[in-house]
Amino acid sequence: MTAGGRGAGPSRPPPAPLPGATGLVGREAELGQLLAGLVPGGAALLLGGKGAGKSALLEAARDAAIGAGFDTGLAHATEQAAATLARLLAALGAGGAPAEGLRVLQARLLRRCSDRPAAIFVDDADWAGPGLLRALRHVVLETRACVFAAARTGPADPPARLRRALFPGSREVRLGPLPPGPARSLARRWLGAA
Repeated sequence: MTAGGRGAGPSRPPPAPLPGATGLVGREAELGQLLAGLVPGGAALLLGGKGAGKSALLEAARDAAIGAGFDTGLAHATEQAAATLARLLAALGAGGAPAEGLRVLQARLLRRCSDRPAAIFVDDADWAGPGLLRALRHVVLETRACVFAAARTGPADPPARLRRALFPGSREVRLGPLPPGPARSLARRWLGAA
């Protein structure tokens, strides 16, 4: 999914989402923290346990990026870097196939992110292999694109590897459990109760 936008990038931060406008429940503060990284050259790492709402927050941030004039690409990371880069390029409207190889796809992503304001969103980044991490790091360092990654935390703590390889010094947003009120509201929504 892409949104238009030309030039050096949006000159002001994106508007704050209206309460309830994103469909998120109990994660408005975390969304605000994440959106603070939505500036040219920004980067953020979203961390949380299974089912904490990382994917929903990443999608809400992508929607805000579109509203702010960024072209966006969202893909789920896999151990096959070329496949993930091809999906990101397709989402950005730039095409690409895994068979083209990692270097060609990385160069295409760098060109694409240099052309227009872009925001890259990678879900399940804990699955990312070294090739994808290197490609995304180049995007952060060599273009004015924003890069956001969501990763599951756990005993092996792959986010430590992500922080070292991809986002040193970047914004980090950690998701804890939902408070009881929002958790009940979300449960009612899922169960179809009013």
